[in-house]
Amino acid sequence: MNMKDINKLLQKFYRGETDLEEERYLSEYFRQSPLPSDMDHDREVFLTLSRYSAEVPSGLKQKMGSLIDSLEQEERATAPHPVKRVLPRRIIGLVASLLLVAAIGLRIHFSEASHSALLADTYDSPQQAHDAALNALQLFSQNFSKGTQSVGKVDRQIVATLEIINQSFNENATSQEVIMK
Repeated sequence: MNMKDINKLLQKFYRGETDLEEERYLSEYFRQSPLPSDMDHDREVFLTLSRYSAEVPSGLKQKMGSLIDSLEQEERATAPHPVKRVLPRRIIGLVASLLLVAAIGLRIHFSEASHSALLADTYDSPQQAHDAALNALQLFSQNFSKGTQSVGKVDRQIVATLEIINQSFNENATSQEVIMK
């Protein structure tokens, strides 16, 4: 391969688009060939990468698979099953037409009626209005708390997953250090 092809392959490598065979070729090229001084940085990168071959620890794949399976089963158990209903286009068109006619009729009716009825108070006393607003806010707060509890549970699961990954990488790094010595 000439230098032009090597440079194209390097650009492809730095964009993350090379396959394993191309990366092996570049690694071999930088190990064996005398290179111009402007490629010393690339040589250093490939020599460093070839020294540290990261292998997936033997138990990591099984641990991650079982964790993913358990999370998936838990999600299936708690997720509601959607009911699919397919309405024919004619029924949808008919309903849309009826809603349009009703909206036009209501618009005409309310534009002729006095607007004072629309602006009337809905509660007899300010205390009743206060109590209704308080109840609505409490209902919102309870439902919001349920949502944040679910997010907290997912967050704990993510932390546990990251701990498993870190532990596996630390075990792998320790075993490579022992091998290097």
